[in-house]
Amino acid sequence: MKDIDLGDDTIRMSIVKFMPYSFKMVNDLSSKLLEQERRYVYTTPKSFLELINLYTVMLRNKRDSLERNKERYETGLIKLRDT
Repeated sequence: MKDIDLGDDTIRMSIVKFMPYSFKMVNDLSSKLLEQERRYVYTTPKSFLELINLYTVMLRNKRDSLERNKERYETGLIKLRDT
């Protein structure tokens, strides 16, 4: 899988802080689910890696979508100028 550019250091640090936070939230909610529903939810290091992978896929898809929309917008402006 190709590395994805995360942008500047501010964005990168926000992501670095968010990932452990989200993993902790999942663990907290799984404890709550165990108390309320008597159901176990397991989180593993693989779950954490899958979360990071999901984030990168979603980021890549969003960037691709924004790039396509930008190109369409620019093409539209060129056509408007030509007319």
